[in-house]
Amino acid sequence: MAKNKYLKEDKKIGFPSLLNQKMVLSRNLIFSKTNESEDLLINRLSLRALKPSDNLLTFLRHFKEKPILLSSLMPGYEAVDLIQYATELLKRNFLIPESMNEDYEWLINRLDMNITKQFETRHFITLYSVSHDYLTRNFSDFMEKVFSFLSKKNDWLPRHKIIIYICKDRSEFKDYWGENSLPAWPDAFVFSSNLMIIDPQKIKHNDNNNSLLQGMAHELCHIFINQMGYHLPIWAEEGLCEYLSKSNSKIMLRAVCGHKKIYGLKEIELFAKQSLLDLDDSRVKENICYRQSHSFISYLIDLKGEKHFFECVKSTGLEIGLESQFQKFYDQSLQSAELAWQREIPQMQLARLKVSKNLRIIKNSSFVLLYNAFYGQSLKSSSDILYLIKQFKKGSTINELSDRFDLENLDSIIIKLRDKQLIIFDYEKETNKAYRNFDHDKITKGFLVNKLRLNMSNFCNMACNYCYVDPDQAEQMDWHTAQKALVLFFNLQKQTGQSHSQIRFFGGEALLNWPVIEKVFDYVKYLKKHIMVEYILNTNGTVLTKGIAQKLASNDVNISVSLDGLKKANDTFRRFKSGKGSFLKIDRNMDILISSGCNVAVSTTIGNHNYNNLKELTTYIANKNNKYRSNISLSLQSMCMESKQGLDTVPVEEKINAIKEAVQYAIDIGVNVSFGMLMFPLNSLLGLKNVGAYCNAVSGEEICIYPNGDIYPCGALKTKMGSIDDFNALFKTKEYLNLVKRVAGNMSKCKGCDIESFCAGGCTADAVIGNDIFAPTKNCRFEKLFFKSFAIEYLKYMLE
Repeated sequence: MAKNKYLKEDKKIGFPSLLNQKMVLSRNLIFSKTNESEDLLINRLSLRALKPSDNLLTFLRHFKEKPILLSSLMPGYEAVDLIQYATELLKRNFLIPESMNEDYEWLINRLDMNITKQFETRHFITLYSVSHDYLTRNFSDFMEKVFSFLSKKNDWLPRHKIIIYICKDRSEFKDYWGENSLPAWPDAFVFSSNLMIIDPQKIKHNDNNNSLLQGMAHELCHIFINQMGYHLPIWAEEGLCEYLSKSNSKIMLRAVCGHKKIYGLKEIELFAKQSLLDLDDSRVKENICYRQSHSFISYLIDLKGEKHFFECVKSTGLEIGLESQFQKFYDQSLQSAELAWQREIPQMQLARLKVSKNLRIIKNSSFVLLYNAFYGQSLKSSSDILYLIKQFKKGSTINELSDRFDLENLDSIIIKLRDKQLIIFDYEKETNKAYRNFDHDKITKGFLVNKLRLNMSNFCNMACNYCYVDPDQAEQMDWHTAQKALVLFFNLQKQTGQSHSQIRFFGGEALLNWPVIEKVFDYVKYLKKHIMVEYILNTNGTVLTKGIAQKLASNDVNISVSLDGLKKANDTFRRFKSGKGSFLKIDRNMDILISSGCNVAVSTTIGNHNYNNLKELTTYIANKNNKYRSNISLSLQSMCMESKQGLDTVPVEEKINAIKEAVQYAIDIGVNVSFGMLMFPLNSLLGLKNVGAYCNAVSGEEICIYPNGDIYPCGALKTKMGSIDDFNALFKTKEYLNLVKRVAGNMSKCKGCDIESFCAGGCTADAVIGNDIFAPTKNCRFEKLFFKSFAIEYLKYMLE
């Protein structure tokens, strides 16, 4: 953490010499609440936060009105406590010296001052790129006129000169704007309490001087409000800025009311997080949020005049909101004033909240799980929330709910429901169009790819009944092919700016081609440069030596060993070509891997042969973990990508109950069961995996290189996409582009499914019928029932 230059060591007393400095609250300090409704202080400029004690809040209140000399608080505080509080708050820029222009110092530390110039006028310091010299001087003069225009209406005077930064271009303007989408029309905005950000192109080409004056006056009002220390909800601050910079609020509102519904003020306060544009991004003149905020502020001022209203505003503070102060100054609630204002404009239609058509609910005896079946967000709650959902089904405003319900933390519950798209406004249309859309140019240039699967060998030393590998195509990848694939992959990673990549060794049995795998490790160290590389190896666990295990451990390879149970269950299907079972060999090699320090997971394919023996396999893993103090996990796989020919005929409900019992047992004895195809939908629910697409291949993130250099989506899906001989062409092929499109919203047979975003059609290799890449999985019924029967328990397990 950078040192605060205002903390100077006093050797005589051993404490920072602060007692004779005047301090003031940072105007960037906001008072908020955590998700657990605890008090939270945040400096919106430095983004530092603190959960304050009651004593600390009491201390802060002394600085609300004006700068205070710390020594003047001595009668009420011991010197040690005074210094401790002040030091803690100074470090976080919650409390600042009166002389400090916090916004200016933040900005100059961010800018390259070798190419930035500064121009001062009476009330402004303007920083700008050297290329904007003429524009800056004209604009600075113009801003002094805006200041003069506002000064005639109010006697507000900022504590420091106001900072203006004229960006180099629109791109830099967008960087300051932040992550939220930037509409085309804004030409300026207030970034912090005393800093205004300007787009040079907008002000250069704005010939409407009156429009520019009103726009800049609006932004300047924000700075005045911040400088005076008023704490207003977003609608009140924006409405006041509109009132002071424009006129005709009722006429402008009526013009917009004809085709837009208005929002309750509480809805604006809760859902407009960064700005009013979060709810309506149209220009201010047509923006319903700006228009109604302006109109309502005008209405409040008309009740008892400007002077009375501003006295009310001035009484607000860090913890003192407008709602409570309005009640004191006007002898009525803001809610009753809002209703009276609404009655004065009969053409108003109020936007109401309703449940999303994608809302699904799963209940058990303890919890309720609400989730959006299409977009994937979820919320675990008590059953009390169902009463709230019932009201939203009818359509309701927050004010109406506040009258009917005495639910604790009602506002935070409604925010969560809205953020997770479980409730929407009644005018919003839910088209359920595919949302995993990427820029076509980036797709065709390979920007999605960050995972490489090397199919080291199509040959295998085993003959498992349910295997999808074609035994008639037994090839091994030579070093020339592996080397070429790696060069192409890492060149692509560097071109597309990837920082993390993954390489998976697959087969057949990958370790049958160990000499080439060993070369890969050394060659990747040479190729990867700054890129972090994760390795995964899928193996049947029968081809291993101590030396191989040590090499795998030294390269931090995550190893997935196929094992379907103990001897009887495993050896039913997982046999060598001689017919001999594989369990004893795998068991010995598991010991070698674990004792060598390898990261090991057991991958189990569930079918008739083992669904009732999963508990004993879990016990086996737990015993290994206890013996070696390891953390072997259990990865559950469906038997798919094959007709299965009687290998998986157990009734779905019976299989699900057996799996649930096994998973609960694993949880009880401390075995991690959060991996595997079976858990893909549930992990999407938890945000551990992307929603809307089933796997990495479908996401376009992974490509699989076969031994002959042909490129496929994965080891199971036999859809050739290209060859390493024409690597860049594969991203433009119909096969690759269709895979990227196989997402929620594009699969007609999955539309409206209760787990559409989580399952996303299931395994593509299992689903493909003929050439229909958009067909759903054959395990559809199992996926839905398993998700619904286990979602709440799994969520509870993972969150704990």
